[in-house]
Amino acid sequence: MQSNAPPTNTTSIPTAEAENPPPVAGEAVRVARWSRNPNGLIMAALKVGTLAIVNNCLVMSNKDAPPTLLIFPYRNGVWDDAKRTFTYEGKVIGIGSPIKVGGGRIQNFDYLKANGKYDVPDCGITDFWVAP
Repeated sequence: MQSNAPPTNTTSIPTAEAENPPPVAGEAVRVARWSRNPNGLIMAALKVGTLAIVNNCLVMSNKDAPPTLLIFPYRNGVWDDAKRTFTYEGKVIGIGSPIKVGGGRIQNFDYLKANGKYDVPDCGITDFWVAP
């Protein structure tokens, strides 16, 4: 678990079985979160892909590439488990639909630690994208 929040139980789903497996019954989809330091640097790259769920985590997928765990600010984005949609920047995005996210790639959680609070579930994913 990469977090400074209390630990939670995780459930793994083999990603090779299906391109976009449904969440494990009774387990809510987890959205990675962080709080940006208002005086910190802002990353301004753009990442485009498809909204997906891997190991009960909201991710971005791209053909022929491993999934990317999207890390959203606490104030930004709302997951609707019943409808399996994510509302981000005023748009309702369904699983399997395109999503564009500004921000930047991080290699580890030092950037998040420097900014304060964060909650990144252990989804078995090693590619991380921080949204502003």
